[in-house]
Amino acid sequence: MPLVSYVQSKMSSNIKLKNPGPMIYNAVASASPPRIPNVLQQIMPSNANTNSPSAGANSPSPSEPLIEGDYDPAFAPVVDLFSKGFRDGSEAEAQLCVYHKGRKVIDVWGRASPSAAENVDDFPPYDGDSLQVVFSSSKVLTSVVVACLVDRGLLSYDDPVCKHWPEFAEADKAGLRVCDVLRHEAGLVHLSKTVMFEEMLPESIKRNSIGAVIEKEPCVFPPESSGTDREYHGLTRGWILNEIFR
Repeated sequence: MPLVSYVQSKMSSNIKLKNPGPMIYNAVASASPPRIPNVLQQIMPSNANTNSPSAGANSPSPSEPLIEGDYDPAFAPVVDLFSKGFRDGSEAEAQLCVYHKGRKVIDVWGRASPSAAENVDDFPPYDGDSLQVVFSSSKVLTSVVVACLVDRGLLSYDDPVCKHWPEFAEADKAGLRVCDVLRHEAGLVHLSKTVMFEEMLPESIKRNSIGAVIEKEPCVFPPESSGTDREYHGLTRGWILNEIFR
């Protein structure tokens, strides 16, 4: 992963970490591995020969996912959950890097099987340095921006959206709050009008190209049988929050 220094995955148990603090486990595993507190250890696959003098010489079977990298043992449940995604088929290739209180505690990556995606179309095997497409990363930034407005007293999470964007109240949306938008509970997952690329350009947004569309949209919530108003607002959440911010 960019801007992160790595501890090589095939490190021996006598290598010391540069940074002080809790030891980091090396993860090359697919099933729940044994964990030895306070010892730097390469995690072995469940079917590996644990008596082998070289842990790196063993590898998971083709049917098992390959997980590599390093993590603080205190965060082992997170790595286990990451591994589960490969075993249940929801992940093919993925990376996970977590910082806690300014310290890197998880830096792992994996693929569905050791042989998956090896040298496909001249691409090298997927690893911690592979460039990864990331969807919806802007949702974190928009949430931080809204939090900054709240921190400065310019906005409250319980404010009706129309308090800051009066035209939003059209089509019976006067009761929707900022927190409803943040929680994907605004009932505006889909728009009745297709938004063209030109309308998403900054100069067009400043002319209210998208805002004018949202203003006329009625709320459409999931059926009552679902027991929730929450439905993933993949695109519209950011558009609505941007209009509030403007």
